[in-house]
Amino acid sequence: MSFTIAAAQTIPFRGNVKENLDRHLYLIASAAAENVKIIIFPEMSLTGYERGNARKFAFNPSDERLKLMIEAAATFCINIIVGAPIFMKPDLFIGSFIIRPDRTVTIYTKHFLHSGEEVYFSSLGLNPVLIEEGIKISFAICADITHAVHREKAAQTGSKEYLASVFITPKGYRKEAKMMEDYARKSDIFVAMANFGGKSGGISSAGKSAIWSNKGKLVSKLRDKGEGLAIATVNDHTWSGKTIHI
Repeated sequence: MSFTIAAAQTIPFRGNVKENLDRHLYLIASAAAENVKIIIFPEMSLTGYERGNARKFAFNPSDERLKLMIEAAATFCINIIVGAPIFMKPDLFIGSFIIRPDRTVTIYTKHFLHSGEEVYFSSLGLNPVLIEEGIKISFAICADITHAVHREKAAQTGSKEYLASVFITPKGYRKEAKMMEDYARKSDIFVAMANFGGKSGGISSAGKSAIWSNKGKLVSKLRDKGEGLAIATVNDHTWSGKTIHI
């Protein structure tokens, strides 16, 4: 088995979805140049973590603003997981668009909301499992990773990848990174965690987007600040990592 994945670390432009889309496309092209087959972005990466403005910037399931990203997935033959507030009548959700090279788009929605998020968002629990080159892949958004039942369900599906879009502050990073390391080792699953590399919604982020092997070994990790890609390749059970700081 040979497989390359990337966790993208971004700094969102507040109130400028177009600029955020452009940055995503740049990072996707950069990942494709490294033969990455799956790239995951942080929680609500297309808008930033903007709870109060989420409805204003929200995407719908067939949003025209995704068109260039859908084309990028097809052009580069890469699976793209991007975050956004997603409006599905009559409610608003924190979700991820899973964009495939065949131009299909499916949606994952955050299962477990942080305290205060319920004021703005609903919880639906859409939970698709992606299969890429015979490998099952499960997804998570931020608080999902802190709930053992969510991690256990991913393992029960037979998933070998657990991809988490997060917004973790410096205060919470150490605990949640250790949780991901332990989960990878105990469940024989490799984990990618994509975080912001700067403020989002006026709140500081810890950065340090990272990927752990199925043995819990840290393979690739970015710095606490700035944009970039944490890249990991597994080739016949041998892991190698690379970071690109942008």
